[in-house]
Amino acid sequence: FNTLASGKTISASMNPWDVNGDNKVDIFDLVFVGGQFGKTLPNNPAADVNRDGTVNIFDLVLVGSHFGEIYGLPAAPPIASHQTGGCVEVRMAVQRISDRRITIHIHADAVAKLSGFHFELRFEPKRLTVIKVTEGSVFAAQGYQSYWLPPKTADGKLLIGAVALKVLKPSSVVDYAGALAQVTFNVKGDVNAAMGSMRLENVQLADLNGRAVRADVRHSAGATLAIARVEQNLQDALF
Repeated sequence: FNTLASGKTISASMNPWDVNGDNKVDIFDLVFVGGQFGKTLPNNPAADVNRDGTVNIFDLVLVGSHFGEIYGLPAAPPIASHQTGGCVEVRMAVQRISDRRITIHIHADAVAKLSGFHFELRFEPKRLTVIKVTEGSVFAAQGYQSYWLPPKTADGKLLIGAVALKVLKPSSVVDYAGALAQVTFNVKGDVNAAMGSMRLENVQLADLNGRAVRADVRHSAGATLAIARVEQNLQDALF
């Protein structure tokens, strides 16, 4: 049984979108389903969220519609078996289009093992207004289709995430660097002050086996460039 924030207690079968059973719905649940996408006999039946016999877009949408929900106390994450010391950089570069418009490019380097991501882009709503959010090409570069979570904006926070769908043959490309997303803003007032209000927070990354990749996000002066130096944390596989 799980207890919601409201105090209501429910059984685990009432929230099948918590696919990995850790009492929260996050990018790892989406990666779990995405890894079994298209299968009529998935390796783990939990990936068939709606129990219709096939892992498909409806299962992804179900998980996505409950994204961010927490049921009682989140279960403890699995303990890492070992750490590779590998590193991924996530860069937030600012492109100035005009005096009143800028585009933010969130770009990842060396992401050959990336299968899903989710992060928050913080900004000052009095200085910036979101015009458009565009999905990046990072998964297409690896030869995968992707499921893009509908971006959500609230109280100066933009939530962005996507997961690879393993239905195509992976690309033989060695350089997997690519854009995670692009965000275009209208700027009100001073451009430098507006850029200085932007931060990447709560970065969640998953590798091709659905394992967590730990992120240490750093921002340069003036927030014209933000770098997340990411060390792979090889945790127990979800699959």
